[in-house]
Amino acid sequence: MTGSTNPYGQNPYGQGTPSGQEPAGAANPYGTAPGAHEQNPYGRPEDGAAPWGAQAPSPSPAAMPGVGHPQGAVPGVGMPAPARPGSITAAFWLIVSAGLVQLLSTALGLLAANTPEGRALLEQTMRDAVGQAGLPADQASEMEAMMLGAVPAVLTTTAVLGVLGFLLYLLIAVKIRGGSRAARTVGTVLAVLSVLMLLANLAMGAFSVFELLWVGLGVAGIVMAYRKDATEFMRLKAWERAGRR
Repeated sequence: MTGSTNPYGQNPYGQGTPSGQEPAGAANPYGTAPGAHEQNPYGRPEDGAAPWGAQAPSPSPAAMPGVGHPQGAVPGVGMPAPARPGSITAAFWLIVSAGLVQLLSTALGLLAANTPEGRALLEQTMRDAVGQAGLPADQASEMEAMMLGAVPAVLTTTAVLGVLGFLLYLLIAVKIRGGSRAARTVGTVLAVLSVLMLLANLAMGAFSVFELLWVGLGVAGIVMAYRKDATEFMRLKAWERAGRR
């Protein structure tokens, strides 16, 4: 009925309003809902942080500077180029010197073989080898003629192997100077084989001062490449190369 009073008294929630609307300025009995400009009592997440209840992804070790890398540095990022120690330089020149001595020994041997005296000595050595084989006279004659005919090819092969040997020494020296541990490993294997061949030649009486010199220089170069500062240099160079990939 229009104008009648509410038997229960005044509306405790304020004046009547149209359905679905809230009177302006009316207080929310349950408190004010957090708005865009209202502070959250539990704090506000920082920009870019994970929402409440969600776990932020853990950074990978590769994205965390200093994790898993020497001296707290990511390889190739902010790391100065490692200084080359004196042991690496010494190893380089010792191995190069070994290759030069080997090449010089090969050249001198080829020059001696092409002189009349050297050619006669070479032929006599081949005849002695055929005679020690105990072959019949006709077979021994054929074997001797075949061996003498192969002398030019043998000399050419010796020259090619001498040049290839020097290039191999040079390659290993350059790679070790650049900090390659693989080159050091290859050089170690070759040094061991060189020592075994030297011992075999000494046992057979085929002693050569040049061979002793180049084997000694090569072994000394490899030993220098295993010094502590050289090993540390190679480790840092490996990290530097890994950072460029």
